[in-house]
Amino acid sequence: MSGNLATLVIITLAYTLGVLIDRLADSAVVTVERRFSRRPQAPTPYETMRLHVLASGGDLSEYLQYMRSRLRIARSTVLNLALSALALALLLQTRRDDGPPASILAVVLYACLFATIVTYWVAWRISETYDKRLTTAYTEVLGRRASVATNS
Repeated sequence: MSGNLATLVIITLAYTLGVLIDRLADSAVVTVERRFSRRPQAPTPYETMRLHVLASGGDLSEYLQYMRSRLRIARSTVLNLALSALALALLLQTRRDDGPPASILAVVLYACLFATIVTYWVAWRISETYDKRLTTAYTEVLGRRASVATNS
């Protein structure tokens, strides 16, 4: 019984930590993108477009939710890899002789840094695609509403 309780507690904590990391990653990446992005601002805020498309339901809505999930996973992975690289760098600086060899830590650190950069690029590409698809879907939803209003 105590094993089941421990498993439940660990799963609950892992889920909660995952939600926090997801939120942190989303906020951090969006902040960085807004600060350094050269993309022109959309004529309609993304939140408004997203709400209209989601409210319309259907395949477009499901597809955009799928893309948004992929984007959130990619952003969380960027944050997790960056934090892992930081932890490895700290471990490399403070390691003792009885710990893992510095050469292995350095290789893993460089692999984390490389994976962080690649994953950031992937997240950026997903974000670009998401923005384009959202704008297209929003235009289509508005077109359908205008068509319904005209035919009524």
